[in-house]
Amino acid sequence: MEYQSGEDIPEEAASYIIAQLQALIDALNEGTVVCDEGDAPPRPGNTTVSSAALSLEIHPNPFSTRADIRFYLPQAGPVQLEVFNLQGQRVHSLLSGQLDKGISEFSWDGTAENGQRLNSGIYLIRLSSADEVVVKRVSLMR
Repeated sequence: MEYQSGEDIPEEAASYIIAQLQALIDALNEGTVVCDEGDAPPRPGNTTVSSAALSLEIHPNPFSTRADIRFYLPQAGPVQLEVFNLQGQRVHSLLSGQLDKGISEFSWDGTAENGQRLNSGIYLIRLSSADEVVVKRVSLMR
């Protein structure tokens, strides 16, 4: 990818920023975020964004060695992060426990629960909280 401005920004940082902005645009289009002024006095250009829903991002997608998984929890509570094949079988439980509200990050190396490398294909990443479930597809390319 070629960037025309911000030459001092490392490509990884620029890619992350672009991905975050695209996720925000997608969430706005889906109606899963609410823009409000919060506690700040109303002023033009002072809008903050607070997420109203559980969200999940996977980068890169497709991936070959590692997928970085970022998710947002609108409130603290129990969370499960799992990988399923297209037959609906759970192949890996990545996370199960209590997490604080906010953004969390996790990585998946394309292996099954037993550490065996999975074959190329499409897998489903499911993030479950007490109130919501989000599922995203990810392509593993060996």
